[in-house]
Amino acid sequence: MIAFILSFFAGSLQSVRNGLSKDLAEGISPHSVTFLRFFFALPVVGIYIAILFLFGLELGTFTSKFWIFCIGIVFAQSIATSLLVYLFEFEFFTLSVTLSKIEAIFVAIIGSFFFSEYLSVFGWVMVIFSVLGIIILTIPKLKTQQKINL
Repeated sequence: MIAFILSFFAGSLQSVRNGLSKDLAEGISPHSVTFLRFFFALPVVGIYIAILFLFGLELGTFTSKFWIFCIGIVFAQSIATSLLVYLFEFEFFTLSVTLSKIEAIFVAIIGSFFFSEYLSVFGWVMVIFSVLGIIILTIPKLKTQQKINL
């Protein structure tokens, strides 16, 4: 039950963040919006690390390989977020949000091929159902947007 509540809360906050980013993107550049999205996420990261320390959980050791991956991920996430915000400038807000939500399948594929993190058959089925659910929920919105644009 707690996983459902946390997932619902995370999805709701993500929707609010995307909506606010779309509004913000109307006045400033996509790179500025990307910076603000990451900047305002820093307190959440700080709270998360504080909770880890509060409960005595160890963070582990950080090797140079770890930091290289972190830097690469930061750049990749920044570029992807900038592109997402750039798509907000067009009238295809629903499509851009859909593209951001199908990242689960990309994480599963990249994790399998590059990091030897394999999903079970059930895990793959759930990833596919998630992507199909997002696409099914988006199709009516896309049709509505196309009618409006005509």
